[in-house]
Amino acid sequence: MHTADPLRPEIEAIEQAGSKAEKLTRQLLALARRQILQAKTMNLNDVITGVETLLSRLVAPAVHFEYTLSPDLSSIKADPTQIEQVLLNLVANANDAIDGPGLIRIGTHNIDLDEKHPDCQPGFAPGVYVQISVEDDGAGMTDDVREHMFEPFFSTKIASKGTGLGLAAVYGIVRQSGGWIRVQSQLGVGTQFRIYLPGMEADEAEAHDPALQQMGMAEAKRRVLVADDDPLIRGLIAQELDAAGFGVVEASNGIAALHAIELGGIDALITDIVMPDKEGLETIQLVRKQNPRLPVIAISGAFSGQFLKLARAFGADAAFPKPLDIDGLIAELRRLLAA
Repeated sequence: MHTADPLRPEIEAIEQAGSKAEKLTRQLLALARRQILQAKTMNLNDVITGVETLLSRLVAPAVHFEYTLSPDLSSIKADPTQIEQVLLNLVANANDAIDGPGLIRIGTHNIDLDEKHPDCQPGFAPGVYVQISVEDDGAGMTDDVREHMFEPFFSTKIASKGTGLGLAAVYGIVRQSGGWIRVQSQLGVGTQFRIYLPGMEADEAEAHDPALQQMGMAEAKRRVLVADDDPLIRGLIAQELDAAGFGVVEASNGIAALHAIELGGIDALITDIVMPDKEGLETIQLVRKQNPRLPVIAISGAFSGQFLKLARAFGADAAFPKPLDIDGLIAELRRLLAA
């Protein structure tokens, strides 16, 4: 569009509104824990160094960073994009709390937590965790603000400066990643967020289990059909299955899924429940008539106890809610194929 076009301001306003809507939607999804997980084994230090430039652009010129990253940091399993979002939100909040020159400290280190440690969260298993801290020397928070800071739409900022979803999204992402948050704040001194995420020592030992390695070799011969009308979700599931060693066939609706099964060579089916051109439940029912022994896993964003019973009544061997626990889904897939 030409720069002098009279419609340009309106088009740009629509584009900006769309961008804000996308950001708000992502925050709401994080809060509701309905984002599909793209969990990967990673080092938090790599994530932090990867967004350093972006973080520096979020803060005022008079605000500086100090990094203290442990060189022997344990790996974690989480969604890198979500962890980046946590960092961006915490740094943006820290910048807003600083009036004039200030300092934001970001640090990482391993910590062995047991029930006696004051930061240990009730209900979480003791063990090695990776801690990431974001600390500022800004205005600090009152006890009342601290009490409500993770609530959706709670904000101390004016309406044009924030939605009140930043810290709520941080809380949702951290809990979805298996961790928790501790906060210390003092008026006139500053605020520190400490995030704890499970370390990977146990998973690394499991990954070197010869029996599991043999299982991975066998999975390279298995072909899994993924049926979902959402190309993003379907593609993400296919990507994770491919990384786990499975062959993947994709279908965008029930009819395409049934046709793929008729052609043969499919060892398991993962299907969404709500799809055009034969919904998932009908697809499962028809698959059961064609191949009663084919492992079938149902997935849906409308997960409930009733849905689970309904999916099983139509012939599904297992059912998973969205956002998907990819690790759990693959583990169940392996179990069904082994059986």
